[in-house]
Amino acid sequence: MLVETGAATAADYGIKYAVIQAGADRAATESMAYGGPEGAASVTAYSIDIAAADGAGASSIGRGVAAAALFGLGALLAGVARRRFV
Repeated sequence: MLVETGAATAADYGIKYAVIQAGADRAATESMAYGGPEGAASVTAYSIDIAAADGAGASSIGRGVAAAALFGLGALLAGVARRRFV
């Protein structure tokens, strides 16, 4: 039992070490994303574009109407609750 566990651990360690070594080799030979600016400490930079971040579009009108309807419903329920419990 102890020998089997030790063999499994050694095999697992070998796989993990091989993955780490392959990652290090890849990092040394392949560039990532756009590359870092000149003189920077990092080796990569990312550019993320978020679609519809400005709120434009037909769906924002629908969300506005839904929000107004929910606000009105909440105000109506608050008024009814105030009359009923006061």
